[in-house]
Amino acid sequence: MCIRDRSWSNSHAEILASGGWDRRVKIWNLNASGGQMMDDFQKPFSSMISGVEFCRRSHDSLVATSVSGEAACITLTDDFLEPMVVHKFEVEESNEQKQMVYALKSGHKVHHNENGVEKLFYFRQIKQAVMLAINLAKGHQLSDEKLGDAKTLIELCKALPAVECCDALDPALSIEDKAEMKIQFLKEMDQLSYRLPPGTDDIDSLDHSPDVMTEYQFLKESVDMLDDLAAARFGEFENHKQRILGWDAGDWIKSTKKMLVLRRTVAEYLEADGPAAFEFAGMMCDKFEDRHKFLEFGMVADLLVHPSIYEHHSSKVTKLGQDSVVEHCKDYKAIRLQIRLQQLILEETTRKDNSDVATNIINLVEADRIVMAHGKEATILGLDGELVDTSNKPKVVSLAIIHSYFSALIFKEFWDSLIIQSSALEMCIREISGYADVLSATMARGYNELLHAASAKSDNGVECLQHLVMIFRVVVDSRERELNKGFLEKVTSSVEMLCETIVGFLEGYDSGNISEAREFALSVNSQLGSLKMKLENEHIDK
Repeated sequence: MCIRDRSWSNSHAEILASGGWDRRVKIWNLNASGGQMMDDFQKPFSSMISGVEFCRRSHDSLVATSVSGEAACITLTDDFLEPMVVHKFEVEESNEQKQMVYALKSGHKVHHNENGVEKLFYFRQIKQAVMLAINLAKGHQLSDEKLGDAKTLIELCKALPAVECCDALDPALSIEDKAEMKIQFLKEMDQLSYRLPPGTDDIDSLDHSPDVMTEYQFLKESVDMLDDLAAARFGEFENHKQRILGWDAGDWIKSTKKMLVLRRTVAEYLEADGPAAFEFAGMMCDKFEDRHKFLEFGMVADLLVHPSIYEHHSSKVTKLGQDSVVEHCKDYKAIRLQIRLQQLILEETTRKDNSDVATNIINLVEADRIVMAHGKEATILGLDGELVDTSNKPKVVSLAIIHSYFSALIFKEFWDSLIIQSSALEMCIREISGYADVLSATMARGYNELLHAASAKSDNGVECLQHLVMIFRVVVDSRERELNKGFLEKVTSSVEMLCETIVGFLEGYDSGNISEAREFALSVNSQLGSLKMKLENEHIDK
């Protein structure tokens, strides 16, 4: 075969057309094994071909001429190009996805998946390819397994950088230089047909609407950010974070997927650096509140208080529990306070000095004001030592805060505070969450520790009596305020009688009847506990 002319495709680096003495125009695919000839066009030429040239304005057309003056325009259809597409994605489709297809003007159809994106780019249906890539990447960025595919799809929407060409026949080039040129050429040939056409700076040079461009820029930023977090590239992530903080809250609420991206960003950040993540979440929380869009922030807020007292792992979350979480996440002040408290508690637990961590945590939870690092206000209202508000609803639902506080109380042996706080919480979630059982067990431990402290001091009757009176105070303080008066009227005479009996009994006991004194102390506590239970039952009936 004698070739008279050849022409490289202007859009596919691996496609070459040739023509010669055999009167045929032949199309070659250099990516195929051995540079396979894909097809040849014998008609309408009656004499040898003198020239072939791919059109510069139409990627799929070429013109061929013969020595006798014949000319023909040859079109490479989508059906002709399809066998040349090399699929680099591994795609597992559901039946629903298999039914979703794009119908092209040519009549050819492509599936709504990564293979469809590859085909559209290869067919040079650039707009459709970019749109499909963006839509797929939006969903993939929310999956750990698909995040890499999302990044690849975004990369496909970027043109390859321009490369300076050298003359491979230059005698001054060394063997090593020529080998490097060959590697670079093969790499470009492998990628070029699956990217934006040469000379395209980016998808902003295509005729896309401003909304598409905004979506692309947002998607590119979010995918890069999530990828940096997943790979622990915190330096790069900081740059993304600063840009994100500059975005308006209105940009996030345009779609549910964008809010899910923010949620996933916060989740990944919490795993990497808890205190910094809570600081970031607090600033985003303020941003949504400033734009009066805090209700939309609830999708992220529930993550920041998870696990909550309504979502205890040992029992199924009830519908009422789910509704309670949703309602709580609408309260900007409650969520902002819990974000800040968790940040400060984490900072306390990671301190390396000799500070009293337990005392510091107790002081944080019981403070009436909390100092803020960012925001319009220097301080915000704290819990002021109350986990439940006057309407008998939890001020705080985050188990991270509650467990840290209770652990600190136990460590410092503040049993009365432990009983008061756990009893108050237990009353307001008793019918909603299985976590009430944990609170009941916490109360029981507090009572047992108080009894142990009382009975262990049996050589001092006054101290024993003080502990029993403290138990009574805990029982009274743990009730709702409006019931205190009625409760006192019911039990005061009984308590006075018990106290007088204890005093009289303890005045005469000696080392020979210590065990009897301890049993009596236990009996007294049991009577107080019965009175407490009676009040609770009456409250439930009421």
